[in-house]
Amino acid sequence: MKALNSFQKNLLSTFKSFVEEETNLKLDFRTHVFLDNQYGAYPQYSYSDAETVIDCMFEFFDKYNVDYAGRYNRSMSIETLRTQKLNEFLISHLEDEIEPVIFSPVNKEEI
Repeated sequence: MKALNSFQKNLLSTFKSFVEEETNLKLDFRTHVFLDNQYGAYPQYSYSDAETVIDCMFEFFDKYNVDYAGRYNRSMSIETLRTQKLNEFLISHLEDEIEPVIFSPVNKEEI
């Protein structure tokens, strides 16, 4: 994965803070890499952590009024995490759904 741009860094940081505030789960992308799997992909994290992250992603979308109905399946999203790195999954989906203007200096107070 290439280096993250400033929007991606801010987006991930904001999401990590959101997850911690909502659930007390402290995401660390050095240890939260792949969901527990049989494919030899490491390091692994628990299924319950994956459920928490995916549920928080949907809550994060709700917070920013993203209309994602019908485009995401909770179970399939969780299963994807067995073979796709968590940070890459989050960047891909969060960046597709969240507008950069949300993180502009004018709107920072709202976050």
